[in-house]
Amino acid sequence: MKVRLWAATGAAALVAGGLLTAGLGSATASSDSKHGWRLAGASSAADGVSSDITTAKTIRLVAHEEAFQLIDVGSRGFSPGDYFVFEETLRDRDSGRVVGRTSVQCTVNFTTVMCRGTLSFTGKGNVEVSGAVTEGGKDVIAVTGGTESYQNARGQLRVGAVSGRNTNLTLQLLP
Repeated sequence: MKVRLWAATGAAALVAGGLLTAGLGSATASSDSKHGWRLAGASSAADGVSSDITTAKTIRLVAHEEAFQLIDVGSRGFSPGDYFVFEETLRDRDSGRVVGRTSVQCTVNFTTVMCRGTLSFTGKGNVEVSGAVTEGGKDVIAVTGGTESYQNARGQLRVGAVSGRNTNLTLQLLP
């Protein structure tokens, strides 16, 4: 399911989204392991989504993929120019409580996947992520900004372990 980033992006990349374990040469839209994030401070999420970013915060999330669509615009199959979009439900990794959603778009280039996305935290605002990911990359994308409680956010989104349609995300925010 995931986009190797960001994708964060979520971020958000993006977000993020989202900011994903597919190889650039042989992915197919129907394979569960070819979707989302893997393709291309120390507070809990409950604390992290409740206040403005005035000190460094780490928000640990589990993203569950709800929707995925590959748009095949180049050569048949996964090739440069293709893009994909996906949305996920975000849960606090510790409590399991739903805290928001991701919405991510990624475009396939020749050796990278460019992703941008939004992590929307219910009633708190959005965190925007964007970045390039490569096969075998470190799965880290930039936080490029935010709204409302996150209006001054910067930092990075780390895309972690994937299990089925779930991906661990660690959002590291700086004021």
